[in-house]
Amino acid sequence: MSRKMNSFVRYGIIVFLSFMLIFSGFKLYEVMNNPKMVKAEDPKLAYDYSSNIDYAVNVTPNDIYESSQLEAGQDYFVNLIDDIETNFHYQWNSQAAVNLEGTYSAKGVLQAFIGEGEDKEPIWTREYALIPEKTFSETNDKLEINEPYQLDLQPFYSFIQKLEEQSDVDTNTTLTVYWDVNVQGDTEFGGISESSTSTMTLPLYGKILSVGGSLSDEGTGDVGQNAMVKEPGQVRNTWLFISLIVVSLAGIISMLRFTEGYLERDSFKKDVNRISKKFGSRLVQIDEDHFSHTMKVLRVQSFEDIVRVSDDLVRPILYKKIAAHHITYYVLGEDYVYSYDLQTDADLPEEFIEPRKTM
Repeated sequence: MSRKMNSFVRYGIIVFLSFMLIFSGFKLYEVMNNPKMVKAEDPKLAYDYSSNIDYAVNVTPNDIYESSQLEAGQDYFVNLIDDIETNFHYQWNSQAAVNLEGTYSAKGVLQAFIGEGEDKEPIWTREYALIPEKTFSETNDKLEINEPYQLDLQPFYSFIQKLEEQSDVDTNTTLTVYWDVNVQGDTEFGGISESSTSTMTLPLYGKILSVGGSLSDEGTGDVGQNAMVKEPGQVRNTWLFISLIVVSLAGIISMLRFTEGYLERDSFKKDVNRISKKFGSRLVQIDEDHFSHTMKVLRVQSFEDIVRVSDDLVRPILYKKIAAHHITYYVLGEDYVYSYDLQTDADLPEEFIEPRKTM
């Protein structure tokens, strides 16, 4: 059986539930298709790496140096240099074993410049593969690479001298040695990709050689800290919007299936005020209406009919409050009681109501 409800209230509830259904559906779509990503709170696996170029300069027999090998960090006479012993060292450390694989290589870049200071411009460049690319693969929490290389500068000096003779242009030529390492790793927390480059710069002009460049490189990283994950509240919000959709949908179905709207036929308060203002001097309130049970009751269609009966019979208009929104007006005749019920539809007995269905 459908429950009767004021149509305006019913409409309001249905509109509110419909809005909640649409809003929750939109927010659920937004959460599912455009999840808010945040950084993972804690790193799962940390690692560090470092690379370094060590070197020593071997010199030809001479009366200046007692030793045939000079330590790094000095200025060296070019005419006394035999070669340079270099050793490239790379080290990897991680908190747990990692499936590592990668490559390393060394190349020399010979570049000639003209001019000085801000007017310095390169005029030619040539690359040399000093150590062709080598691969490695290891599963461990540590990795070390040690690669020695004997760097002979004489071929470079000879090449520079030849070009300067051919071009009749004096240049400032620099040799830069690049040691490159590329590492890829696979862990249960995600992938790793790191690159490291150490450089040794040797100016091959002038009579004194000073070694420069970025001889060392280092870095740290972790897997997990920088990974983007769904915001923890996303799961909670997902279930919240699903619950709102279910509740809203169930509420709309219940309102449509189990309730029936009605519209009040007239404004009860307005009618009462109108009657009291216009006919107040002719109204008499009573508490009992036994006569309605002992005499035949004739119900009239409007309060104006009661007024006409009162005028014809020259009798007062009696009234009794039956309920908050129900007043019955009477006029007593010789054999009949004339009555008129003023009330809202919600208070009318079913036998006197023809509901006005609104949905």
